[in-house]
Amino acid sequence: VQRDKRCSRGGGTGAEPVLGNILKFVGLTSKKGGINVQRDKSCTRGGGTGSELVSVSCHAKKSCYYSDMLYHNKKRIKGFTLAEVLITLGIIGIVASLTLPTVIGKYRSKAFEVGFKRSNSIILQALDMTAQELGVGNFKELKSLYCGDLGQFDPDTEKQNACKSNINNSISKINAIFRKYLGVVHEETLTSNSYSMYNFTKEKFNYTNLCAFSEEASSTNCPVYYLKDGSSVIGLSYREGQFTLVFDTNSPKKGPNRLGYDIWEYEYPKWRNCGWCDIDSTSWMSGLGCYYCATANTKPDNSNNTGYWESLY
Repeated sequence: VQRDKRCSRGGGTGAEPVLGNILKFVGLTSKKGGINVQRDKSCTRGGGTGSELVSVSCHAKKSCYYSDMLYHNKKRIKGFTLAEVLITLGIIGIVASLTLPTVIGKYRSKAFEVGFKRSNSIILQALDMTAQELGVGNFKELKSLYCGDLGQFDPDTEKQNACKSNINNSISKINAIFRKYLGVVHEETLTSNSYSMYNFTKEKFNYTNLCAFSEEASSTNCPVYYLKDGSSVIGLSYREGQFTLVFDTNSPKKGPNRLGYDIWEYEYPKWRNCGWCDIDSTSWMSGLGCYYCATANTKPDNSNNTGYWESLY
């Protein structure tokens, strides 16, 4: 880069070094050489009396101009203003706040539906296999093995008591076979301080309330059986003319531990109905009938055509 007295800039009378400006825009140093800057009389700039067309001749034999480098550099640094960025983020936030609750609710409902169908299938298959090992065709025929043709609400109290006694004397054997086909991997004995549960209307209770449906359980000893798929079962019992069990699709260790969501009561012969899936009751038993709403995909209060799972959120 050379000074040249043939031109001046900005009204000056002497030569003007352009090394700093040139190197700033082309990113080179004079030591790496090969740059020859010459003033040319073919143009005038800045009100000076001389010419100031600056050309740069490089190793690649290309010519560029100081004014070009200024123009292109300014063009590259254009971007969004802070106001534009904040407005865009605000719009995204508003849209997200309107849509995310619905999306999350649908995802949760679908997760509960999948968990229910999976656990229900495992349990029904295990019950049928238990009945077959005991010598009857399927679980629905198991009662006849111990009670003959006794009806669920037969008024003969003596026969009902005899039936219950026969089953209760064999319930430990029945549960042992049942656990084998369930594929139990772990057992835990619950106490009153172990876990909490909620009824269908989200009233809080102790999880051991569910142990009332197990003949194996007592107030201080409530066994829960964990399965390979992460669900759990409170043992099979015989109460008020039907076999009953409670299952939790993701075990008491994971929430929400709520009847009609991840906790279900199954019984046969059927006694409770969808009416026990009460959206207004504060009883801890509110939700014990939700099994039948879920299998029929019927909304508990029948207020519209929305299915059971869609009505949860």
